[in-house]
Amino acid sequence: MLPFITGCSKYCYQVFQMKSETVQSHADNLKYNNEDCSVIYNLWGANGNPGFTIYNHTDENIYIDLNQTHFIRNGVAYDYFLNREYQTGHSNTIGVSTSKSMQGTFYNYGAFVNPHIGDAPSYQKSASVSASNAVTNSKSITYKEKDIICIPPKSSKSFFEYIITDKAYFDCDLVRQPKDMHMKKLQFVEENTPLMFSNVIAYQKDGDSAYNYIENKFYVESIEVLKTKDMFVKKEFKNPCEKTVVNNTKINNSSEDEQPYLDPLFSTRKSQKIYISKSSYETITIAPLYAPERFYLRY
Repeated sequence: MLPFITGCSKYCYQVFQMKSETVQSHADNLKYNNEDCSVIYNLWGANGNPGFTIYNHTDENIYIDLNQTHFIRNGVAYDYFLNREYQTGHSNTIGVSTSKSMQGTFYNYGAFVNPHIGDAPSYQKSASVSASNAVTNSKSITYKEKDIICIPPKSSKSFFEYIITDKAYFDCDLVRQPKDMHMKKLQFVEENTPLMFSNVIAYQKDGDSAYNYIENKFYVESIEVLKTKDMFVKKEFKNPCEKTVVNNTKINNSSEDEQPYLDPLFSTRKSQKIYISKSSYETITIAPLYAPERFYLRY
């Protein structure tokens, strides 16, 4: 079990870098492939997302058996099939209600009310009575969770149930706060990693007599500590849909707020230039360390 970290006066972040021998890293996701299907991951997010999407490459249905599909964290297995029931519905109420209330001052004359109260202090108490004449109509549908999930040919379905961890990692060589004069990053190998998880997925195709099993295993390769200002930064970007066309216009007389910005990408010819005004700039928050094999934890 990973111990908690306490003591940050402001929020700090630990960024976990995961590694897998069976899942390959791509620009926006991690992917496992075989001749039947792809299993796609993106771990990024608070506390980590070990869920996955399965894409069926075949011309047959693929059936995922959730009874035999498990999330395993540090040797402890968790079921993907939880045998839950769900209910959806709506209700309409028509009618009129009335209520009356009273409020008064009461006195405490004995320790049976509160043994810590002295000589007869007063306190406020209120009571109310209400009545209604209403009719409620409601309808609902109850359905059970499926343990066998069918994925049709050339389509996908996603499975999300757990987080990777909500516990920050503590080590004497790893800082609690980035200002501390210690290491800000620790490296691990599979033999000494503090956290490992895997998904075991059981599936069949039409006509198969036996199940096929996929195991995607990940382990923590490094943990880095960051301040909020380093974890998330604000950045301006241009909205390319907002363009102002300026033909042979002198821009030096414009005020600072109205001064357009030349965007060479949209300059088409000398007699016509396209500019992006300041109003076309928007500010967004980005995470410079974003990668599909990473996730973060705030403490």
